[in-house]
Amino acid sequence: MEQPQPERGSAGHGHAGAFLAGALILLIGSLLSRLLGGVYHFVLPILMGGGTQAAVGMGLFGMAYPLYNVMLSLSAVGVPLGISKLVAESTAQGRRWEAARIFRVAVLALSILGAVLSVALYLLADPVARLIAQDPRAAIAIRAIAPAVFFVSLESAYRGVFQGLQHMAPHAASQVVEQIIRVLTMFALAVILLPRGIQYAAAGASFGAVTGAAAGLAFLAIVIRRDRLTRTVWQERRAVADTRGGPSTSMVLKRLAALVIPIALAGMVLPLINLIDAVVVPLRLHAAGLGAQATGLYGVLVGYAMPFMVAPSIVTTALAVSLVPSISDAVARGERAVAAGRAAVGMRVTLLLTVPAALGLFVLAGPLPQLLYHSPATARPLAVMAWGVVFLGVQQTTTGVLQGMGLPGVPVVNLLYGAAVKVLLTWWLVGIPGWNVTGAALGTVAAFAVASVLNVRAVQARLGPVVDVGALVRVLAAAAAMGVVADMVLRAVAGHRLVVGIAATVVVGVVVYVLALAAVGGIRRADVESLPRFGVRLARVLARLHLVRD
Repeated sequence: MEQPQPERGSAGHGHAGAFLAGALILLIGSLLSRLLGGVYHFVLPILMGGGTQAAVGMGLFGMAYPLYNVMLSLSAVGVPLGISKLVAESTAQGRRWEAARIFRVAVLALSILGAVLSVALYLLADPVARLIAQDPRAAIAIRAIAPAVFFVSLESAYRGVFQGLQHMAPHAASQVVEQIIRVLTMFALAVILLPRGIQYAAAGASFGAVTGAAAGLAFLAIVIRRDRLTRTVWQERRAVADTRGGPSTSMVLKRLAALVIPIALAGMVLPLINLIDAVVVPLRLHAAGLGAQATGLYGVLVGYAMPFMVAPSIVTTALAVSLVPSISDAVARGERAVAAGRAAVGMRVTLLLTVPAALGLFVLAGPLPQLLYHSPATARPLAVMAWGVVFLGVQQTTTGVLQGMGLPGVPVVNLLYGAAVKVLLTWWLVGIPGWNVTGAALGTVAAFAVASVLNVRAVQARLGPVVDVGALVRVLAAAAAMGVVADMVLRAVAGHRLVVGIAATVVVGVVVYVLALAAVGGIRRADVESLPRFGVRLARVLARLHLVRD
């Protein structure tokens, strides 16, 4: 992306164009990163051999991440946004040389904090594995991932500077580089170390977070020294350092902390929900007399079932990201009706995509994990988690609306209420042998159901109705038709190879859903056009086929 010359300032159409182009680049980078990051959820268990062995491996792998993610919330979440705001303020006020000082102070502080947290996680590996994960074998995976906290913390400082200078390409590219190296390392080490034992394969997979973060950091470090735009900032810093002084280290740290801490606390909610499963599920499985199977059952939950529920969120996350500036713009202009209309479109599109995805996943809850992992035990928890696709999508979309309205704290509080419900349900149901991890799956679905309902209520209290009941009924009718036909197809091809049956079910299901939705007038051209990136082109194609209405 061609950058504006430093002397042109930050006003005018060029600035707006650069902002929009940068936002698009960052969105594309984030989507590619999420796609690459999502691949391992489905491939890694296959490389670990599938079945019970891979379930144990994914359980050990999953036990390493919850505490790691909580520590990242303390050292990295919110840091790029905080640094970018300080850098943007300095450059806007004609003090570009301050950006280099802000960056250096942030790097120093995050180096210390990241190193302390990495060492703490490494040293806590044994007690965490024994007391929380209830499996000493998880200690190897926890130690393997510990250094990643240090590298990710430093990465956040570099990304913040690029964001503040509205130079988004390096930020987006570093995400892709990080995920490529991470996934390749995970796959390679899992295969290489598997003969030594499943715990070593899980540790090798965990170490992918370290190599990925180190590669992303190295990429950003190279770019920041060679890039024309950032090089002018460092040159200006050296030219004026002896004459202008600048904010003290303590002042920079205070300003940074004031921006980062609230975001970091909000960012800890989802990692804490995952930590609930890591703590409560093995503990309650032991209480239910399933101690010998605890790690494998936990792996079925987080390694086999959970990725299917999360996969469709790639689309709803992109939709939520695009809603934030759209709603914010309408609110800033005082156009409440416009904001409500955009929120309503976001909700319709979310339901249009997530309801059939949930029903399709429910129908295929048995065959899919059997094909990929040879794990019939995944069918029950996956059948429950399938419905979480809808609630997770609505929660993400409404969170984007509330953030655009300047109410970022509301969805955080609502998610905390959902987390409380999850704790209660998980504790109760997992301790019942007949339920075990299916109870945890229901707790997760209930958590997002509570959060999504509360979010919708919060949005409607401020913007009015944003859920089109008629549109919802049409989507449910079309999805029901799809589900019935898909189930019939699946039963009809039961004697054929599993992959053929699943493929036939998916293809027929998609066709039936689209045709049924078109028949009941459930597809609006404006809704399709609102989809990120490909919406306008898809709307044109559907219009030629007479499958959308104005």
